Amino acid sequence: MKKGRAEATRRLAAKAENDLRAARILLAGDGPVDSVCFHLQQAAEKRLKAFLTLCGVEYPFTHDLGELLLVCLRHAPVLEKYRATVPLLTDFAVALRYDDYLAPDREDAARDLETIEALKAELYALFPPTAIP
Repeated sequence: MKKGRAEATRRLAAKAENDLRAARILLAGDGPVDSVCFHLQQAAEKRLKAFLTLCGVEYPFTHDLGELLLVCLRHAPVLEKYRATVPLLTDFAVALRYDDYLAPDREDAARDLETIEALKAELYALFPPTAIP
């Protein structure tokens, strides 16, 4: 693997780590649930894009986690188990921020946090050590 690709993957994964950390802090405190969910979506999006970077795939410019996951599945079929859960967070990127039809509660956010933590572990198992922040 090219050194530049591992470094680009690590930088993007580090940004995903920041979003995941923000979600944990907000959820552990009395932070707004919509902000927790936004950061969870961002953590998933950046982590999937980091994986595609690692694979040398130019990822699509989208917030659609289902679309990103489908591209990732070509390189890591083990991610199939997330097809029913991860794409559900897509609306947290934009719609949740502006529309009032989405109203996740703390229990939903906690469940989504567990999903994103599991996705992180699954992806990091595929990363070389130099690509993990």
